[in-house]
Amino acid sequence: MKLNQEELELIKSLQNEEWKQIDEFQKKKLEYEKYANKTLRKDKSVSQEDSKWNLSKNSG
Repeated sequence: MKLNQEELELIKSLQNEEWKQIDEFQKKKLEYEKYANKTLRKDKSVSQEDSKWNLSKNSG
């Protein structure tokens, strides 16, 4: 299996111990999951509003 440049750089950084452990990983993970979910919900409602506007514009 051939690795691309990005994958090779990741392996090199792991071998050089450039990665750091995240304190309270599970807490941080949940925090960022909440941010992601809120962003997705916001994008969904905006796209629904865009669709409603486009439908009313095209029907009139």
